[in-house]
Amino acid sequence: MQAVVYRGRNRLRVEDVPDPKIEQPRDAIVRITLTTICGTDIHLVNGTIPGMKKGTILGHECVGVIEDLGEEITNLSRGDRVVVLSTIACGRCDACKKGHFAHCLETPVAPGTYFFGSPAEAGSLNGMQADFVRVPFADVGCVKIPDALDDVAALAASDIMPTAFFGLDRLELEEGQNVVILGAGPVGQMAVAGAHRAGCAKIIVVDREESRLDCANRFPEVETVDYSSWFGPVKEVLAKTGGQGADAVLDCVGVDASSPWGFHDPGRAIQWASEIVRPEGRFGIIGIYPEVLDSVPLGVFLEKNISITGGNCNHKAFIDDCLAFLVEHPEEGREVFTHRAPLADMPDAYDAFVAKKDGMIKCLLLPETSPALKKEEAVAAVPSL
Repeated sequence: MQAVVYRGRNRLRVEDVPDPKIEQPRDAIVRITLTTICGTDIHLVNGTIPGMKKGTILGHECVGVIEDLGEEITNLSRGDRVVVLSTIACGRCDACKKGHFAHCLETPVAPGTYFFGSPAEAGSLNGMQADFVRVPFADVGCVKIPDALDDVAALAASDIMPTAFFGLDRLELEEGQNVVILGAGPVGQMAVAGAHRAGCAKIIVVDREESRLDCANRFPEVETVDYSSWFGPVKEVLAKTGGQGADAVLDCVGVDASSPWGFHDPGRAIQWASEIVRPEGRFGIIGIYPEVLDSVPLGVFLEKNISITGGNCNHKAFIDDCLAFLVEHPEEGREVFTHRAPLADMPDAYDAFVAKKDGMIKCLLLPETSPALKKEEAVAAVPSL
């Protein structure tokens, strides 16, 4: 099969590699219909997140069709159309029973998070930017896609939508409150949809990319702030909240944050959040933060009695809600997929994703064997890279 293989820092190759096989009785082999690139993949390739092993297949988001099943899988059949969850969980241990799927106790990295296309610390499990993928604990990690839902919309349920809904859930948003979303990338766009569903009176979205701000501005309660002005977004955001600050702030940026002048500044989103959130408010972090920060304004958060939350998404806990939401609002899943490319063009697609070429938010990747190349109307509607 073809796969995108990590060959060293900032080095990717599309290679012919052996097809995966059933190794455990709860495994499944999935023929991948659609996959995509995540910001986490970029961190892994450029070394911001260390520990990638040469030869690891990248990618942790896909939809596909069940090709083969281990003998203990009873809730799936060959030919089922499924979304594959980014993180792996057994569904039976004490952590999983509590809904803490990101810290399953039966994975090789327990109690850490085990995910596809990952560095050594997270298991180095081969990922989904390939023709096929082996899915451990597939009776938990492969979820049937409703017949009414197309593959493009369903792909959002593999990672970005559960992650956003997880972050919003931890913020405990109430109807009529205001929320600030830092970062209007793919996860930020899903957070906009979730905050709209939660009945927020005002959703303030902060970014510097015009295409992302335009996409976020799809609901009447959304107000956007381009932080590339000389003084950043704080003054403007506070004005939009009547000077009181936001009830909640969700950081969907993480270590990718930059200053208004465009320089990389990994602590910038946290600094702005400390100034934007109101006293007794809530701050959630679902952006990625490797160990690169020199300081965090904890004193400000403590002085303001801020509740801080976030972390790694418990995907299994949110997948049913995400799929039900997407059946009713498939456009919210499709919205972020602005471009498509063959899997064989993955290195060029990576470069375009990093550069946000032509307003790219997220790129569909199609294996040569994908049935979506011929029959998926939703795929055809996405412009080629």
